[in-house]
Amino acid sequence: MKIARTIAFSLAVIGLSSVAIAGCTNNSNATRTNDTTSTASVQSSIPPAVIQTPETQKSTTEQPVVPEKNPPGDIPDNQAFVAYSSASGGYKLEVPEGWARRTDGKNVSFTDKFDGVKVAVTNEANPITAATVQTQQVAKLKASGRAVQVVNVKDIQL
Repeated sequence: MKIARTIAFSLAVIGLSSVAIAGCTNNSNATRTNDTTSTASVQSSIPPAVIQTPETQKSTTEQPVVPEKNPPGDIPDNQAFVAYSSASGGYKLEVPEGWARRTDGKNVSFTDKFDGVKVAVTNEANPITAATVQTQQVAKLKASGRAVQVVNVKDIQL
């Protein structure tokens, strides 16, 4: 009885060993089939955007956006503006958000890096007209050497 169990056990071990050895042999057709199957299953489980080959990398490379060539001090188009009012000066205006403010009585200035705005309230003996602004103040601005371009001067009713 002991011999029969030993023989049966030996046959089972030999049978399992032969199955294991057969599975480990290098059969080129079986390997190619397994590789193809395994590759196909990997490709189906990964989104196509993640799989990149040298050919797809070249064709899907996005070109960088050309940086804007704005002059120093240019106010961006998306700049937010905030309201400012001077009770002592009696005026209101909108200025770029985040600019430094400096007040001196009725006068105020706003600055940021390369740019600035200044409001100066003065007393004049005669009323100021568009003609006096054009002949006196515009001439002074142009003579100051700053990059000033006056587009329009006109009278308005306050």
